[in-house]
Amino acid sequence: LILCPDGGIAVVGWHVESRPRFYMKYTNWAWSFLHSKRSDLLDYYQKLLAGEMTGAFQRERSQVLSFCIMEQFVDIYRNEGEKGREVASEQAAHSEALFLECIRNMMGS
Repeated sequence: LILCPDGGIAVVGWHVESRPRFYMKYTNWAWSFLHSKRSDLLDYYQKLLAGEMTGAFQRERSQVLSFCIMEQFVDIYRNEGEKGREVASEQAAHSEALFLECIRNMMGS
């Protein structure tokens, strides 16, 4: 990740190996988040995230979930054809918001 002059965060690449603790759980969350038709999508997942951040390993949880969101977003865009690109476009703002919330949790703010 790099911090852009405008304060935004840019992803230049990532590789996670071996799969960290919480990876499978948060991969499932990220997939369901991106495919959900809930009207309260962002609010619902922000509440789930807040609940997760009350336990141990908060920084690790935030880091793993942020990677899972990126991974699932890119996977949908690349591998699900036109439908995946539509889903990615529809969920881009929500994905960015949840991703940034994870980053803020990691930074302790």
